[in-house]
Amino acid sequence: RVINTPALSSSRSTRRRVLLLEDNAGVLMTLRHMLETFGCEVVGTSSPGEALTRLRNSPRGFDLILSDVVLPEMDGVAFARKAREISPETRIVFMSGYPLNHEEEFLPGGNIEWIQKPITLETLHHIVQGCEKLDPP
Repeated sequence: RVINTPALSSSRSTRRRVLLLEDNAGVLMTLRHMLETFGCEVVGTSSPGEALTRLRNSPRGFDLILSDVVLPEMDGVAFARKAREISPETRIVFMSGYPLNHEEEFLPGGNIEWIQKPITLETLHHIVQGCEKLDPP
């Protein structure tokens, strides 16, 4: 159970639109719940193809793409390259349960970061708060 503490709550994190790509249903559900705790609107899927379609067809766009690295259909790097073609300014954060010793391999085109699984509530909050520059003045 995720507990929303006042220290992690923030009105600045509301209205964030997050495209969440994770092939493990349990992890997808947990991360969705955590993001919704911060007031994010979450579009979650386990399919890279579906995520690209949602990205392409979203009139409001997304503030953040949170994606696993190891995925069915295509790997996270290939997904990020295609996502970057559709939405070059959207922040992308990779998640991986594997050690990432060569992070430059995971940074095609810049504006892409990575975090190690398991992801804590605090880490996820920090990532969401990192989208503040996208808020209108």
